[in-house]
Parts: sequence; structure tokens; C-alpha cells
Amino acid sequence: MKRFATYSDKLLKLFAVICVVAMSLLVFSNVVSRYIFDSSIPWANEMSRFFFVWLVFFGAIEALKSNEHMAVDLLVGKLPKVVRKISFVFINLVILFLLYMIFDGSIKITQLSINSPAPATGIPFSFMNGMGIILSVGMAIIVITRLITVLFFKDDVDKYMLPKSEVEELVNAEEGNKL
Repeated sequence: MKRFATYSDKLLKLFAVICVVAMSLLVFSNVVSRYIFDSSIPWANEMSRFFFVWLVFFGAIEALKSNEHMAVDLLVGKLPKVVRKISFVFINLVILFLLYMIFDGSIKITQLSINSPAPATGIPFSFMNGMGIILSVGMAIIVITRLITVLFFKDDVDKYMLPKSEVEELVNAEEGNKL
């Protein structure tokens, strides 16, 4: 399981790097060609848009995996551990429902756009719209894995709900109470 997590983490980062590099090269070469040759590369804007969408979706999966999404944790840190666990389960069930909605909508829009090619490249827009499917499946795997580890393997819920600095403070406070 850890090998799969490490492999998928490296793969996500590789895709993100490829998207950033490709997008940067395309935009830079398009700008240079406009100034030097007085014409642009017709498909560069389109491809950079595709790469940007892919980058955002891969980045969102990576941010969830690394627990780096924005969160309002003002109240959560003050709750008792049992209540934090209950709220973690509730929040993640809501997230799973929303991911299902994204998955369902992405399938519908991908099917509608399968025969709609982009004007300059001819690539079907379903390649861009299908990223919602990859996003929802990738995030659902992460959320389900976290739920299983917290509920059945007694993993610490705080490492998923609080910033790392607050987790360290709570651990130090709990160790101080034991002494």
C-alpha cells in the first residue's frame, strides 16, 4: 500500500511538472514568435489552456493528499478528540457526496464534448472535461483511505484536520498531561 502511495505521489508530481514546463514553453514560444515573426503559433493558446486545467486538477489531488487545502480550523482544535473524530467522519462523507456529484457531472459533460474538437488542435474537449473524472476518483480514493485508517486502524484524526504546527502542539500538550 505504501509503495502504491509513493508511486502515485511521484506520478502526480511528474504530471504537474510536465504541465508547468509544457505550458511555460508554449506561452513563451508564442510570445517570442509574435514579437519576432509577427504571427503566433495557432495551437499554443489551446494547448497551454489544456495543460493549465490538467495542472490545476493534478494539483488539487496532490494538495488533498498532502493535507494542504485551505481549512478553517479555529473551532476544530478546541473540540474534544471524540468530537473531532465524529466531525472528521461527517466532513469526509460530505466530501465523498460532493465528489460523486463532480464525477457524475464530469461524465455527462465529457460524453457531450467527445465529438467537440478544439478549433486549432482538433483535440476533443473531453480530454479537458474528463479531468473532473480523474479528480473525483483520485480524491475519493484518498478520502476513503483516510476514513478507513481513522476508523479501523485508529490513525490520528488530527493529522488530517489540523495544520502540522497545531498537531505538534496537541501532541506535546498530551505528553505533558501524561507526565
